Amino acid sequence: MKKKTMLIISLVLSILSLLYFIAEYYGGTRYIKLDRNDTDSYLANYKTIEKASKGRVVVCFSCTLERLVYIDQFLNSILDQTVRVDEIMLVIDYSEINYIPEKYKKIVSVHGLKKNYDNNSNLICSILTEPDADTKIILVSPDIIYPLDFIETMVSESDKYPSKIIYGSDTKKLDYGILIKPQFFDDKISKYECGSSQSCSDCLNKYSDAPSSVADCGVFYRIYK
Repeated sequence: MKKKTMLIISLVLSILSLLYFIAEYYGGTRYIKLDRNDTDSYLANYKTIEKASKGRVVVCFSCTLERLVYIDQFLNSILDQTVRVDEIMLVIDYSEINYIPEKYKKIVSVHGLKKNYDNNSNLICSILTEPDADTKIILVSPDIIYPLDFIETMVSESDKYPSKIIYGSDTKKLDYGILIKPQFFDDKISKYECGSSQSCSDCLNKYSDAPSSVADCGVFYRIYK
């Protein structure tokens, strides 16, 4: 009986270990850590992480004030990466700037919008703001938790194909990341005419002739709040 009990315990522990390794592989345990850990703890370690590239790399996202209170897990996933970027850019309506919590201003640079750019605020604002034509701009969504090596993978793919737009998924949705450079666009983008129903990839197709490539970035998780 004792041997049988030990065998059952051993089997249960083996199954639990297997489930843990599966969860770890697919980012499930990281999802929990990012939800429980304070953003300041990730920020404190951020400057010790190796830069993503010798050139400038920017992460850009747009958000409403209402949604801003739910972005900690997303920000943690951007700070908890294998490489760091030069700037994390928040694009928000100009009228809402004064209401941004101070804790976020330590992490992001805030860019206010006076014009309505529909669903493509981060695309238009980042292109018009960045002076360096070769800057790697990674457009992301604050509703997503990004994989640990997401930025490194996107930058690496861009280094292999410097003249291409890089998508984080073959769905070509903003949720999974899109890497662009200002050099991919001409002055027409300053006369933005995309409608609110158009996706970021539709807008890219309209304003840029650059070909594209897809990076294998792993598993993404959506934040449900």
